[in-house]
Amino acid sequence: MIWLCSYPKSGNTWLRILFALAKYGDAVDLEKLVGNLTDYSPWEADRKWFDQVSRVPWANVDGKTILANRAKAQAALEATHGADALVKSHNMVATLQDIPLFPAGDAHRAIHIVRNPLDIAVSLKHHMGAQEDVIVRILTNKDMIARRTKTCAWEKYGSWRTHTESWLNAAPYPTCHLRYEDLVARKGNVLAEAFDHAGMKMSTGQVEALFDGTAITNLQAAEDNVGFDEIPSALTNFFRKGKTGAWKEELSAEARTKILADCQPLMDHFGFEY
Repeated sequence: MIWLCSYPKSGNTWLRILFALAKYGDAVDLEKLVGNLTDYSPWEADRKWFDQVSRVPWANVDGKTILANRAKAQAALEATHGADALVKSHNMVATLQDIPLFPAGDAHRAIHIVRNPLDIAVSLKHHMGAQEDVIVRILTNKDMIARRTKTCAWEKYGSWRTHTESWLNAAPYPTCHLRYEDLVARKGNVLAEAFDHAGMKMSTGQVEALFDGTAITNLQAAEDNVGFDEIPSALTNFFRKGKTGAWKEELSAEARTKILADCQPLMDHFGFEY
């Protein structure tokens, strides 16, 4: 399987759309993808995979049950979508109670997209409708786990730093790392390298066409027409700005200082602005 992995609000959805268009472009248009993205790029945390392999009603499922059924749920996903499935994950690389969050497999590949945590803070604040101090605690909490909901299993985020370090230093598969900022800057060579890593050969012209077709205005228009199948109930629109550097105007100096205290060395590694 091809794992498309990131900390939340790092551009994972855009990456999935780019890869799905590259894979299914002759059979699907942008509106169909936006309205039914999980049909083309499944989410490993989707409860339906656990419902298929566990007899426990979802309302009674606890964290231990989810962990115990992870391998079976992932196998059910692969059986449905194939060995070349484009699988979304927000999990960090970790083993919990001797159970790895990612299954073993020589054929697996991963694309890890990473984004400036200062911009993630701004995006998360809008996404969650939460106060800035709450967002800072999420980004810097090495034990952060997103709770199980009515539609998905829990996910082990960790902090931005521990999540990113896990993919840099302990990736379970051959992994291509790319920056969200490079996609926004339309660096076609970066996207082409990610496609190549996944065994998908794309010409320069094809890459440029993908950037053109998935411009933020096009994504917004598609969402306006057909909705977005993974939008949280509290949001009216998922695709917001698709820009970089919003932290300069929307993040307080106090929040910036707290995030930098935890993240700065790794931000330097990726050449992120602060």
